[in-house]
Amino acid sequence: MLSVANCPANRAIHIGDSPHADVAMPLASGLGAGLVSDTGLTRFERLAAGPDASFIRSASAGSSRAARVSRSFAAGHEATVWQVGTGVAGPLVTGFVLWALLEAEAQGLKTLWFLARDGEVMTALAQRLVQRFGIAVVPRYLYASRQALFLPSLDVETPQGFADGVVQMGQGRSIAQLAWSLELEPEALGDAAHCPTSPELRELAARLWHSPAMEQLRETAANRRAATLAYWREEGLIGEGRVGIVDVGWKGNLQTFMARILAREFGASAPAISGYYFGLRQQPAAEAGPTHTYCTPAQIRLPTDLLEIFCAATHGSVRAMELDAAGTPAPVLMTEDAAAIAQWGVALQQEAMLAFCEKFCGALPWSGLANTALVAPLRTAGLA
Repeated sequence: MLSVANCPANRAIHIGDSPHADVAMPLASGLGAGLVSDTGLTRFERLAAGPDASFIRSASAGSSRAARVSRSFAAGHEATVWQVGTGVAGPLVTGFVLWALLEAEAQGLKTLWFLARDGEVMTALAQRLVQRFGIAVVPRYLYASRQALFLPSLDVETPQGFADGVVQMGQGRSIAQLAWSLELEPEALGDAAHCPTSPELRELAARLWHSPAMEQLRETAANRRAATLAYWREEGLIGEGRVGIVDVGWKGNLQTFMARILAREFGASAPAISGYYFGLRQQPAAEAGPTHTYCTPAQIRLPTDLLEIFCAATHGSVRAMELDAAGTPAPVLMTEDAAAIAQWGVALQQEAMLAFCEKFCGALPWSGLANTALVAPLRTAGLA
């Protein structure tokens, strides 16, 4: 092999789990050598394989193992992130992304938009899955957030619609948090620390409707909506006829906000939106459009916050969309949380998840296996 590769022995490294065959013998031959001692299946990998050892589940477990041992770390935080990324996050999210792509393809969608920030690593996984399995869907990443889409979607023309929007965004949040979403000073709304009830939110909306701050709010909402629509046009989202979005879940608010923005701009001819979710705790409003879920609530056995950690992004939250001096739209990203996430090791986690995906793609035969046959075993293995 070395002669074929025209590689001298002292520039090659042999890695394996046998002290004699994989270390002593290569060293005696002038090669470098490395010993990997953790080649057995971990608890996560054994759960993924399952008791029946079906082909797909075995391939998933073996891919986790192969990805895990492809890099070595001293015991500690990085080793834990890598092991969880290859053994838990990678299989779980890869299965979801593959399902979303196949569902979108079956429904005739040409593009699938993975919403920030959960969608960053999912887009990267989707690009590999599309290439490997020949799926006729283009995966795209779309900057979005509940905060960035709320104000552009808010009805600032009718008191009832305005109150409904304030209640939807304000439930379970403090006055300060609601003011931040409305891009107003908290003093305009009341006690910053107070968490208002739904009736209190309606009273607040009625007061705000008749206050001087309402004109500022209307202007800000119009500017944010114009920037958001300009961004969607630039990316090619508008003009497809139907729009497919992917998000982790859990209420479908982003889909509702997107549908409202499009309806305000295009009326009855607005593109329909289909949402693909890992799971939903509740269905969004009917105006949002159809939804599809990878898992039922009963199937989701892990904390939902943990799934969002698995899909953490390397950039901060999307605060808003805005137009620069030349009229070019761009996302306004928050930087405070990005630094902490980077220090925690989100880039390493994403690398681990992609390592699993690549090993899994390489572990399967190139023909004779329907793509749809992969979904159920991967779902079972990922949720094990």
